[in-house]
Amino acid sequence: MGSDLVLRLGPLRLERGGQEVDVGGARQREVLARLAVAGGQPVTAQALLADVWGAVSGDSAAASLHVSVSKLRRSIDPGRHARGSSPLVSTTGGYALAVGSDADEVEDRARRAASLLRAGDLLGAHDALVGVQTTWRGEPYEEIGEHAWLVHERRRCDELRVYVAELYAETSLRLGKDAGEIVLDLTGLVSRHPTHERLAVLLAVALYRQQRQDDALSVLRSTREHLRDRSGLDPGPQVQSIEHLILAQQPDPYAAPVQAQTNPRAVVPRGAVPRPSMVGRGHPRAVLAAAAEAAHAGRLTTVLLVGEAGIGKTRFAHAIVDDLDSRGWRSVWSSGTEDDGAPALWPWLSLVRQVGLLVPMGRELEALTEGAGAMVSPRDAAAERWRQTRRIGKLLREAAQHSPLLVVIDDLHWTDAASQALLAELTVHADEGRLLVLVTAAQHAPPT
Repeated sequence: MGSDLVLRLGPLRLERGGQEVDVGGARQREVLARLAVAGGQPVTAQALLADVWGAVSGDSAAASLHVSVSKLRRSIDPGRHARGSSPLVSTTGGYALAVGSDADEVEDRARRAASLLRAGDLLGAHDALVGVQTTWRGEPYEEIGEHAWLVHERRRCDELRVYVAELYAETSLRLGKDAGEIVLDLTGLVSRHPTHERLAVLLAVALYRQQRQDDALSVLRSTREHLRDRSGLDPGPQVQSIEHLILAQQPDPYAAPVQAQTNPRAVVPRGAVPRPSMVGRGHPRAVLAAAAEAAHAGRLTTVLLVGEAGIGKTRFAHAIVDDLDSRGWRSVWSSGTEDDGAPALWPWLSLVRQVGLLVPMGRELEALTEGAGAMVSPRDAAAERWRQTRRIGKLLREAAQHSPLLVVIDDLHWTDAASQALLAELTVHADEGRLLVLVTAAQHAPPT
């Protein structure tokens, strides 16, 4: 039993060929809604009377039902097809309505997009969702009133809207689409679903891409507060991970994936790493695999990833982070900055604060971050740097006691002289610990 009728999402609206069908007054509209949510299955006359007319019963109610169904049939079947081919039919089980719906089409497209996303087809997933969010024209069945038989369908439509928004936001972020559009799409939904962690994460990432770090962190804080107030729960690891990422000024996890072929060279600086950790030059992945094995065995290992600007060093480093994270490593990330106003030792200050989020350090961490600022102008700079290096090495080793730790310093060429000196001191003298230090730098001259 086919039908060219379509029920639109939002206030009850039935269309045929893009034109609205006038279904009549309030009673016919309620009957239409009740039959539509049955999904083509018969609804008995008794159920229709109870669900639409309520406590009213008797011959008058049955007659009213018959009149309403007749008017509805004339509206949706003006050609007066034979009963077997009409969209609205009477059966031994009651009444059944064959009607398509936006909700069913959106669900099919969402499932297709999710399948494509899992398969890595970002463009296909994104294309499957284009225009879907404009399908919603308001709250589903909002003029029908509160009925127990509508609760499930309204909830399904709401969950579907959230699911589509998640998929569309993720594919848009991964494809590098306009973050402003994503913010507009998600802001209202996050307000309506203040404990929905994934929506909050996607909105925070979009805000972060707009350089709105405070707003991004505010969204995540609000989610945490609502979870605690309503359920006494803390947010899951994804919310916490994004918070740490924003505080550390790291690239977001939905950034474009690293390409299969990449040309930067991985170099372990000569003389900078103790003998067992010298893994040499060669293909980056082979070098990093050997370095990770040496670090996992308990010897601090440093790898310098050198290449021309824009060749993919940072993307490659992110791929290494993802790979090691999946194998139980923990990671912290900091970057050099072109800002001349950045404080001395900025990359290290950022790193130790992140380590403090992984491993409680208390006063030791506070003393370290306070003391780091004094390294730029001490009476005995070398001695002070040595003391700070020892503290940082100790902190990193303690953080790696239960699982190996990857420390990434991106864009070494933009770090200050004190940070570079500290790296050299740490690499030479702190030779123990399940630590892998990965450093990226632009190639200005062949490394020696």
